[in-house]
Amino acid sequence: MSIVKLKGMQQVQANINKAIVKAHKQSMKGLIESAIVVRRHMDKVPPKIPVDVGNLRASWFVVTAMTKSGSGSFKGDNAGKMSGDHSVIMSTEATKAKLAIVPTLIMGFSAYYGVFVHEKEKNYKRPQSGAYFFESALKANESVILKIIGRNTKL
Repeated sequence: MSIVKLKGMQQVQANINKAIVKAHKQSMKGLIESAIVVRRHMDKVPPKIPVDVGNLRASWFVVTAMTKSGSGSFKGDNAGKMSGDHSVIMSTEATKAKLAIVPTLIMGFSAYYGVFVHEKEKNYKRPQSGAYFFESALKANESVILKIIGRNTKL
């Protein structure tokens, strides 16, 4: 039995691996740009993020395998608890992003009451704010997000 070696195979494999790394970096850039679009939408387009003292808005975070972003500047009686929760949630989600095989961005709110505010219709203090603010921003920007990611992943 004889062994057949293909010339140039290592170079082809190296080029493919470079393209994969480039695509991952570019798609991550698109994911980050998309998260910015979603966050801005929730602050400017109804239903906006409800605000009492601002802790829900302060609990917004974005994590990837490489970065963590989120102010976590909380006020009031629960500020210490919320700050601790925020750090734990960001670290936990960053670990999930690092373990992912594909470029991963995780965004959300760390406030323990965030889900309840998101799901409940109520007369909030902030004009034009209301339930389903996060879901609404994602749905409204679906085509924009796909365009951003597509634009950023061209090799």
